[in-house]
Amino acid sequence: MNSTDNVLLSTLVYFDRIDNISANMTISLTVATSGMRNGTNVTCITLVANDECKMTATIYDTDVPKSIKAVGVVNREKDTVVLELGDMFDGGGVPIDHYIIQVDNGTQLETPGPTYSFDIMYNTTLSVNISAHNCAGYSDPLPLEIQYDEDSVEDSTPSMTPTPVT
Repeated sequence: MNSTDNVLLSTLVYFDRIDNISANMTISLTVATSGMRNGTNVTCITLVANDECKMTATIYDTDVPKSIKAVGVVNREKDTVVLELGDMFDGGGVPIDHYIIQVDNGTQLETPGPTYSFDIMYNTTLSVNISAHNCAGYSDPLPLEIQYDEDSVEDSTPSMTPTPVT
């Protein structure tokens, strides 16, 4: 992958209220984009719960290869939300170890927040596995902000319209 492929995107994702989680549940999310990736906006995010009350949210482009994945787990106890992000690998299976994660659900956590910073390429699939505490769901929106440090990102007007999952 050469330097011309380093077109990065800034995206803000809000997980809407999630209640009564059940297997094979698909939940709509609110998505705001402030850039484009390889000339294409991120177009779809889905959140699906499985039998273990874990859900996977995938951000993807319609025409960009998906070569890098990041997986994490959110555990909610009282008003504290902690994200533990698993290993990330590039398309060749090489680990990516340069990332910083800070999460906030509206209150200040022990570490400064609320941003994730990933040093990754544009052709990225981000998968976040969310484990709801006691499978009870979340009572308020949890903002997840993914920030990429890249001056060449094309700006676009953020949209806060809920994106239905079809």
